[in-house]
Amino acid sequence: MYQMKDAFEHDLKVPCSVLGDGQFGSMDDDGHRSIKRMSVGMVQTLMSRLEQSTIEKQFERLFESKSKANDKVIAAQRKAGVSKTVLANLIDKHSKQMTAAAKPMMAEATKRHREQVAIREQTIRLLAIFEFVILEEAHESSGNSFFEVLRHCKNANYRLALTGTPFMKDDEEANMRLMASSGPIAIKVSEKLLIDRGILATPIFKIVDLKTSPPKLHRSSPWDAAYRIGIVDNVERNLHIADEVVRASSYGLSSMVLTQHKRHGDILLDLFEAKGLRAEYIQGADDQTERKKALYKLATNQIDVLIGTTILDVGVDVPAVGLIVLAGGGKAEVALRQRIGRGLRCKKRGPNIAFVIDFNDPFNNHTKNHANQRKQIITDTEGFGENIVPRDFDFRALGFERKVA
Repeated sequence: MYQMKDAFEHDLKVPCSVLGDGQFGSMDDDGHRSIKRMSVGMVQTLMSRLEQSTIEKQFERLFESKSKANDKVIAAQRKAGVSKTVLANLIDKHSKQMTAAAKPMMAEATKRHREQVAIREQTIRLLAIFEFVILEEAHESSGNSFFEVLRHCKNANYRLALTGTPFMKDDEEANMRLMASSGPIAIKVSEKLLIDRGILATPIFKIVDLKTSPPKLHRSSPWDAAYRIGIVDNVERNLHIADEVVRASSYGLSSMVLTQHKRHGDILLDLFEAKGLRAEYIQGADDQTERKKALYKLATNQIDVLIGTTILDVGVDVPAVGLIVLAGGGKAEVALRQRIGRGLRCKKRGPNIAFVIDFNDPFNNHTKNHANQRKQIITDTEGFGENIVPRDFDFRALGFERKVA
């Protein structure tokens, strides 16, 4: 959202309002909120404002919140080993408190309901104003939230949907929602066309053959165990990732390592730091400021490698990245294309090339099948498949020089 806002204001000189991250429009000198000529918004914020409220629903939330607080107190007392009599008295006390609080909670629920009804009506009126809607990452329209927001943009006769992965959901109903939101594909631009024109960097892929099966990983191990043992805790795999990042750094290339599990990122962060790399790790819990700061450090060569969870799958533009490591496995085509895309922005310095590393993960039926599906997607994509190296990257032949120590 903020990247779009900055781009519109910088490139088009069009002032933008923000609808998300705790903001809803701009405050004028009289203390009234107003909307500028263009707005950038988050679907989650708009959906929360469009929620259909009832007094009963608001009461249930208040009751559940108070009950959870009481349950924590009781659990703490039980853990402390208090007697059954003390515990019974505490439960009885809380029960009476809940009964006594019912009337005030109903009054508060009624108040919150009226406030939410007003917010919903205000949001519906706002959405009806827009005549032109740009759907960034338009494949997300296949979800109910995006679809519901667009349903209220009843005067948006002009819609520009942008996505690198249209109609690729396994669920046909989800694909139909995208069609309903934005219509059919009007213009298709291939990866190869963008690569040939230099708009995207040329990707060079290496798929690493792992040699040693981790202990306790079997071909028939269930998915959860296979992922934990074969990917997250796989020493050979993680050491290879660290070595590849060290090597890329020696050629002046920054790296982005994409994981799916938080603990995997923690393991890799420790490995990178042990090898003397300047590394940072961002995840869903980090706020916008922290994410932006970390991306800026990567772009300005203040760090060598940035580890990220799925938070980096979409909406991140980092032209500085020279190496993408697909550390997290998985098989989803949409996610794979998005992760590869993190490194394909046109390079501002040096050869317009991005290096991408994946793994074959051969020691379990699940991980092997997922790896084969990822490889097939790369192989079948024109502009990608012809750039899989048989053995290793040849940085020098591609125009990169080692940094002087």
